[in-house]
Amino acid sequence: MTQTIVQGSEDPLLVLDHQGGSGNPSFEIQQDETAMAFIFWDQVNQAFNMGPASVGGPSLSIASDGTVSMGDATINGLKVGDLLVSGGGIIVNQNMRAANATINELTAGDLLVNGGGIVVNQNMNAASATISELTAGDLLVNGSGIVVNQNMNAASAAISELTAGDLLVNGGEIVVNNLSVGGTVSASDFLLSSSAEIKDNIIDLSNPEALDVLEHLSPVKFNYKADDAKKVHIGFIAEDVPRSVASSDGKAISLTDIVSVLTRVVKEQQKTIDALSEKCHSLELAMNRARS
Repeated sequence: MTQTIVQGSEDPLLVLDHQGGSGNPSFEIQQDETAMAFIFWDQVNQAFNMGPASVGGPSLSIASDGTVSMGDATINGLKVGDLLVSGGGIIVNQNMRAANATINELTAGDLLVNGGGIVVNQNMNAASATISELTAGDLLVNGSGIVVNQNMNAASAAISELTAGDLLVNGGEIVVNNLSVGGTVSASDFLLSSSAEIKDNIIDLSNPEALDVLEHLSPVKFNYKADDAKKVHIGFIAEDVPRSVASSDGKAISLTDIVSVLTRVVKEQQKTIDALSEKCHSLELAMNRARS
């Protein structure tokens, strides 16, 4: 085995001075005469590069301005002021704290951003995330919850649980399994998922059942305690309505269930009205014949 030992006290200890305008100064590391890794200076792009020979390109590139580029990175613990990953992906097993981050694709067990913002171009899969400001084309959170302090702009979002001070969705769609809103919700239209594909044990509501529910609905006038203007509303008290039209905790009511009850009762009343109208018409004909 051949060894080259460089000794001395000068700084730098060893100088590789490449002369000429073509080619790049480089080192190649071999094992049993097989290229394993390389280190070289890229004159054209003014960057210091290194990586394994099997990759065919630099895994780590440091530009002359100090910018670091990594093709793929797996990092246990990362703290950066400005993280930029282009092309490849970065996997963070623990925490990532970033003042400003632009990331193509991110998979994180715990993502925490304080003060600055994070832009995710593709998908973000996070068990738990606290984010001050988020702009995402596709946001997917499985298992835990996501807290948004400011605005969330998403083309499409599937969220199991959401707490938001200000939620803004432009153009796209957001699906929330459980959403609690303390204030007013305003929208141009509301659609309730009602396909038979998501339902089971479908049975017609009988008129006696509908009448029984309607009998125990007592409309009241009231105002909300948190409303300083004391605006008068008309509605129901959740604790006083039948359980069939109340939420499981008894604190809310289902307007859809109440509309269904009213629809059944009105349809039965219309049948009665039609029958009475037919009888009146028959009596009127009989009276006319008796007069003649």
